This record gives sequence, structure tokens and C-alpha cells, in this order.
Amino acid sequence: MKTGTGSKFTLFCIFSYLITWIVWLTLFFLVNLHIITSHSSLFTFLIVSGVFGPPLASYISTSVIEGKDGIRRLNEIIFNFNIKRIWFIIPVLIAFITLTIISNFLIPLFDSDFVPRHFINPWYGVFPLFIMMIFGGGLEELGWRATALPELEKKFSPILSSIVIWIVWAFWHLPLFFIKGINQYHKSIAVFFLGVLGITLILTWLFNRTKSIAVCVIFHASINTIGNMGFVVMLVDENNICAGIVSTSILIITGIILNVIDLRKDRNLIIVQGDKY
Repeated sequence: MKTGTGSKFTLFCIFSYLITWIVWLTLFFLVNLHIITSHSSLFTFLIVSGVFGPPLASYISTSVIEGKDGIRRLNEIIFNFNIKRIWFIIPVLIAFITLTIISNFLIPLFDSDFVPRHFINPWYGVFPLFIMMIFGGGLEELGWRATALPELEKKFSPILSSIVIWIVWAFWHLPLFFIKGINQYHKSIAVFFLGVLGITLILTWLFNRTKSIAVCVIFHASINTIGNMGFVVMLVDENNICAGIVSTSILIITGIILNVIDLRKDRNLIIVQGDKY
């Protein structure tokens, strides 16, 4: 079965929401009916299971629209590790610089009452936390960046494609804000959505520069790790709205700058190539 780009992207979105929301809404009712608590293994299982919505939707939509050849191309994208080793470090550096160093210097300038709270003891606990965050968010990239982004970029610019993914991806998280025991519970939805925009822009740049899903998984997991270490990222309550806006604004500005620089490079390359003829 072969149809247009819009059909595959639409099918991907439908299955992403369908799979994930069935799981997370089931969890919502189990918690609110006091059948399970946030300390139960079933709670953790359902949270993590929801993350696999986009990866499953990626394979389902590709199989339906493009068949076996499409699955082969998808696997080539997902398992592309043929990149310079520095690119496995760059996403960690971007996350660390934007959300720890810069944020800790800038947030106090806008919020005099802000007190940084960083916790992870012992320090090497960051490594198992990072592995956990690969399964607790990073693997989403097998869907959003492996299928959604390439499909959209067949028709739209990287920035416009990012905006479309941002809207779909941000609302995909919505059930989490109503499940007691999850980090998103009773946090600012608006600030979180702003953060998703910044992360989406940076992930677009990372994928377009490397064509590697592994790099995107590393960045996503790094963001989640830093947030779980206690740094202000984008999960804030009403007492830290200002800090959250500063932090998410840094992500958005960083993402815009990276993509604009790439666009200018592409335009200059086109001009140089045009001068040869």
C-alpha cells in the first residue's frame, strides 16, 4: 500500500495516541480507584509501557504504508551508528550546558527567590538514572524522530516540521499531568509545553546533522536525567513558574539558533553550487 506523506504521518499520530493513551488512561483509573499506588510495580510497568506508543506506531504506520521495504529503511535509520563518536557526546553537552550551567546563572537574575536544588547521592547514581531515562522517555525517539520528522521534512522546512511535531508531541503527554505519583502531576502544563518546543527544535537539528536516532535518544534521556537530578527544566509548580520560563526559553533560543545556522549553511551551499554552472 502506497499513499502520500500525510497519510503515513497521520497514521503514525493516531497509533501513537491510541497505544499510549489506552495504557496511561488505564493507569489513571487504577490510581484514582485506589486499586494501585505509585509504589507498585504495575504502576511503573504501565508508565514505561506508554512510552512505547510512538516506536510501535512507527513500525505499524511504516508497515501499512510502505511494506517490507519501508521497514528495512526504518531499521536503517534507527540502527544507524555510523557517525563520528563526538556526536554521542554533543547531545549530553548541549543538555548540560543549557540546563545546568546557564540556567543556574540566569534564573537567579529573574527570580531572586529561586534556590537551586540539586540532588543525587552518590554522584555516580547519575549513570543508572540515565539508563532508566532511556526507557523512561528516550525510546520515544524511535517514533518522533525516526518516522514523524522525516515524513514532515519531505514537505516542510525543519523549523515548520518541528512546530508540527511539537504540538502533537506536547499534547501526547497530557494524561501524565493527571496521574498522581508521576513527576508531571499538578505541574505547569504551559511551561512544560514551552520546554517541549525547545527540545523538539534541538532534536530536529541533532537528527538532521547525524541521521542517527541514537543521538536523539541520548539527548532526550539527558534532559530527563537532568530534570530528575533536581535542576529546573520544565516541570515546575506555581512557585517556580519564572524559573521554568527562563529554563525553557534557553532551550527554545538554543534550538532556533542551531536550526537557523544550518539553514544559512544550506543556502550558502546552494549558492556556491549554483555558481559552478
